[in-house]
Amino acid sequence: MVQDVDVVWNESPHEFFNNDAISGEFDAYFEDDGARSKRYAPYSPNSGFYYLQHNARTLYFMTQLLYSGDMIIVNHSHQQTMTSVLTEFSSLVGLNVKILDGKVFAGGKQFHHDKAFMRDWMENKVAAPKIFHVSLVE
Repeated sequence: MVQDVDVVWNESPHEFFNNDAISGEFDAYFEDDGARSKRYAPYSPNSGFYYLQHNARTLYFMTQLLYSGDMIIVNHSHQQTMTSVLTEFSSLVGLNVKILDGKVFAGGKQFHHDKAFMRDWMENKVAAPKIFHVSLVE
């Protein structure tokens, strides 16, 4: 699991990721960044909160990401570089990627663009998300 310091846990997400009946059988789980530009297509993953299963595909993915420092410098973005490597590995080695439900793994997308959800959460009308990432997507 990788997370930024601005992620708040309302409950442990470990049970979700360790139960295939709940989370499905994926290699990589990413919070939805909300950015829909070509720069982050096709997944729009947020690099501030993600979970990787321990297997050969994810080890290879992380190794390649670590070797991509030059791309990070050119792109001025580790998230864009991660998206490129993620897309390549989805095709190249069959890395199974899941973008998490924003009502369960909430962040800047919900804060800035889903005021009804945020209001309902604050008024206890909906279940609190497992985590809230105070990302600044607008």
